Amino acid sequence: MEFAIKFASEIVDGFKSIISTGLEASRVYEDMSARLTPLVGDLETAQKTFWSLNGLEDETATATDKLAKAFVDLGNNGLTNSNEQLKTYATIAHGTGRDINTLTDAVIAFSQGSTKALRQFGITAKDNGDTISLTYKGSTTEIEKNSKALDEYLTKLAQNNFDGVLEAKLNTVSAATGRLDNAWGTFCTRLMQSNGGFGELIIMGNDFLANTLNGISEWLDDPAVIEWFHNLAKTVRETFEGIRNAWESVKDFFSDTLELIGVEMKDGTGSWKLFFSNFFQFAQIGLLELSQKV
Repeated sequence: MEFAIKFASEIVDGFKSIISTGLEASRVYEDMSARLTPLVGDLETAQKTFWSLNGLEDETATATDKLAKAFVDLGNNGLTNSNEQLKTYATIAHGTGRDINTLTDAVIAFSQGSTKALRQFGITAKDNGDTISLTYKGSTTEIEKNSKALDEYLTKLAQNNFDGVLEAKLNTVSAATGRLDNAWGTFCTRLMQSNGGFGELIIMGNDFLANTLNGISEWLDDPAVIEWFHNLAKTVRETFEGIRNAWESVKDFFSDTLELIGVEMKDGTGSWKLFFSNFFQFAQIGLLELSQKV
């Protein structure tokens, strides 16, 4: 029986985890669509962009929210944010053990005149005035001082130095698990966002609970209700005080009665046997004491 209960509990926890994953995926979709909208112009285009980046997740073993952040950050700085360029950044990020957003931050910093962040990826830079010399593992390439030239350099770097890295990453257990999670998240998001889907039911349910709680909060703020609870608390307090006082009186009564017949609580079972053997005497004296108190 204990095993069955534990097994059932684990199944319930598993379903809760699956549902939570689906709801989180739907939340990411909504949040990222909202963030993409100002950049791409309208919500419909933003949603299409999201699904494009979501598909790129399976090709790059990089979470959709990270890809979306890179897309937005690059786009807001007027830099190339195509899926192909993001794939290049993901390859270098995996090859150097870094995060794709750290790399895109370095690309943005380069466009603003700073090359320091590139050192995190093993790339050193030397400013030549009109050009910049970039060195990776002893190989130096001179490029123009603009973002387009850096993108071309990074693309060749990924092809020449990180060939096969992305394929190897995609063949790992973690990447396969990520694809499964992404598929489940995609399914749940599509289900939630469909016309008349579960998302509408969740919204209705949440709104109902919120309105109910707000109504109760307003009711509790009513002066008459506050006074009622105050009086209830006072009554309960007085009741418990009365019970405590009555108990003290009863306790004193029994203590006095036991003393009258020569029984002490601390004497143990022997005295209690004596107590029961003198039960009628105890009852008679107790009734007499009670009549005097009443």
